[in-house]
Amino acid sequence: MPPRMNCLLAALAFGAFAATAVPACFESGCHITAHCEGDELHECVVDNDTGSWESKTNCAANGRVCRQAGGAVACVFPDQPCAEDACAGDRIAHCSVLGLVDSYLDCTADEPGRTCFAGAMVPTCGYPAIACPTSGTDAFCAPDGVSLYRGCGSEVHPLHREDCSTYDANVCTTANGIVGCANPALIPCATNESFCSADLTLAYGCGTLGLVSRTDDCAARGQICKGGWCGFDVPCDLASTDSWCSSDGSTLYLCGGNGLASGVVTCDAGKQCTERTIDGRTYADCR
Repeated sequence: MPPRMNCLLAALAFGAFAATAVPACFESGCHITAHCEGDELHECVVDNDTGSWESKTNCAANGRVCRQAGGAVACVFPDQPCAEDACAGDRIAHCSVLGLVDSYLDCTADEPGRTCFAGAMVPTCGYPAIACPTSGTDAFCAPDGVSLYRGCGSEVHPLHREDCSTYDANVCTTANGIVGCANPALIPCATNESFCSADLTLAYGCGTLGLVSRTDDCAARGQICKGGWCGFDVPCDLASTDSWCSSDGSTLYLCGGNGLASGVVTCDAGKQCTERTIDGRTYADCR
């Protein structure tokens, strides 16, 4: 019987006793117990599809050392004892089973402005200076009119903040029982609809609030609005044209989904726009 089949049968039999356990039989890979070799941590990494292999981590690369006690082994900071996970300024210090900090999570890494606070269950990242509504709602607008906070749930402070003003100068508002960002004019619309202003200078997109949440100034780009999107006032058929050339061959046009040119490229000096047809569709490039 092939080794992989033997391994599969062994895994199935083992699963009858411990469904969540990792099968111990593999065609190839490592057969070690996690241990330290100097400040290098050696572990057996398991993948039920490809087998197992020995992983080596250089603990010293970020100022840690490799420590082991009993059956526990980890890369840790030797001068940072701990009893549990805790806040360390804007970071969450993770406490290893060895009673030493083994890693930090920087709350500001993905979302500047956040810090660490004692959450309902564990230290967490969020905004401790902001109180969640007593109504128990998950998201709400702040008094500044542009900050949208989320992640209240069971917490007394929100976990995330979105600045609505960074998107088309929107504001935070509540409509139809939903909190979100919208155009400050609070223009009503059909959810997920895209449409143009009457003078075709602005392109609008409707969000889940039933209010405009996307506002593109087509005129500022030297374009017009069609189908709720901006484009140059040069019509095209996207079904048959990906791109095409101007009559003098100096300019390349890209066809947009709204039937207007979405881009205009002037060929570099010494190059000419050339068209070719593939499967009945026109493509162009500067050569």
